[in-house]
Amino acid sequence: APAKQAQLDFKEDVNVITSDGEVKSVTIATLLYGYSRWRFRAILPDKTTDSMIHFLALAFEDAGGITQELVIDNPKSLVTTARTQKKKAVLNTTFETFAKDYGITVRPCLAMRPETKGKVETSMKELDELTAYNGEYTDIASISEMVQVITRRANQKISQATNVPPSMLYEKEKEQLLPLPSDSICSQYKMKFTTVKATLDSLIKYKNCFYAVPSFYKSKELELRIYKGKLQIYYNTELIEIYEIQNKKLNYKEYIHMEHSLENMVSPSDEGIEQALKNFKSLEEVQHG
Repeated sequence: APAKQAQLDFKEDVNVITSDGEVKSVTIATLLYGYSRWRFRAILPDKTTDSMIHFLALAFEDAGGITQELVIDNPKSLVTTARTQKKKAVLNTTFETFAKDYGITVRPCLAMRPETKGKVETSMKELDELTAYNGEYTDIASISEMVQVITRRANQKISQATNVPPSMLYEKEKEQLLPLPSDSICSQYKMKFTTVKATLDSLIKYKNCFYAVPSFYKSKELELRIYKGKLQIYYNTELIEIYEIQNKKLNYKEYIHMEHSLENMVSPSDEGIEQALKNFKSLEEVQHG
């Protein structure tokens, strides 16, 4: 029935090749609405509980409502104990709280029985098309865009199961979705990012301290997230670096130091750090930005 059920699945470790020969491994999440077969997809920044719940929160927000049930496999980040013939599944505490706040009934499949959520399993094969464009991708953003192209095409194509394009039935299904929780509840489950712009010398600033990123990201907009006391730096959903949050004025990784040829950065003295900062010509731009 419309708005009765949605099925969640993940295609993990999808390897695609960029134009410069680099292999990028991504995990793609799909939420498929059972009545209409409408798909909502996104590349996950990582496989943590927070990332998966963030995806669900965005998917339901995009639809403007919630299905009564959510059928899932038994991913370790969502399910502490997998469902079997003899025992019930035990949900991750955070995920269980999310389900209660959203008023959705979670139905884990029996372990090793993916056919229970066969609708979404079948749709995941569409993503095999990503490899057809190997060698043409420039970065994670271009991979993400191709994921959306494939998804939009599938949502407009006539479904063999319903003989109607998912996009047509989805309009009917949306009208019967359960209402979303309050904004204050929804915001708790969406990961919070801060957008910053890297300088011409590949520095970003956080709380008056500077963190170096690879030169590829100079002048690009990056997203910062604090997770378990660490600074995570993302570019178009791709996690590019993690730093311990410290009071050091300049923070860097050895491979970045080598890349930028900052000879004075190896000095542990204040003078060495000051000299390294001077070598980043655009530091003043960050200080005033």
